Amino acid sequence: MIKIGIIDTEIRTDQIIFDKTHFCNADYKTSVLHGTEVANVLLSLNPYLDITAIPILDSNIKGNAIDLITAIEKCIDQKVDFINLSLGYASNNESIISMLHEICLEAKRNNILIVAAKANEKNKMAYPAEFSEIISVDNDIRQKAYCSVNKNEVIFNFNVLYLWEKEIKIREGNSYLVPYLIGILANLYKEGGDKQELISNLKGILKEENMKAKLKYKAKKIKIVFFDIDDTLRVKETGFIPESIKVVF
Repeated sequence: MIKIGIIDTEIRTDQIIFDKTHFCNADYKTSVLHGTEVANVLLSLNPYLDITAIPILDSNIKGNAIDLITAIEKCIDQKVDFINLSLGYASNNESIISMLHEICLEAKRNNILIVAAKANEKNKMAYPAEFSEIISVDNDIRQKAYCSVNKNEVIFNFNVLYLWEKEIKIREGNSYLVPYLIGILANLYKEGGDKQELISNLKGILKEENMKAKLKYKAKKIKIVFFDIDDTLRVKETGFIPESIKVVF
């Protein structure tokens, strides 16, 4: 089973909408659902994941870099495959940034792929998303393509996610694009494989996802078809409504 480390707020398992997943260290009663929503996005794409929750953010969705470094160390010790970082360290403390960079390099040496959110504010920098050794996620709603890849950076042309099947709206922001991307990558990853190949093949992977998105969009363009309930619906020879029409409102 593919292992995902989610470093975030506490995760409430009673608010998880999919039940085919094994959770480790997640059974909290927090009122802050950021980490839970991140998990729901991830599970909407792959409900068969082994998730390790490492809460480091408080009720204001704030944390510190030392706890982040320690959490990444725990993920390395637990041999996760992917680390979901829907957060970022936004200081310019060079010593802390260097320590954070080193632990990210250690994760890479252990074949762990970190995916991190860029700052939602375009004029700010957030670490570790600025490091070249990981995959960073951003959005640009002016972009025509569904997504684009620039080296290790993935840019989507939307920033709001909906879980249509469960009729649940997930709030906007790069935080939720991170598990969306990890879900895509986890579906393609074969256990024991080289995750760096996923990075090198990102353009091809997301080009295919781009086509799927276009087809999905086209399929959803027609939401409802209205009929006038009269003889125009009936088969002339039999007088009955044809079998191909399953429901009439």
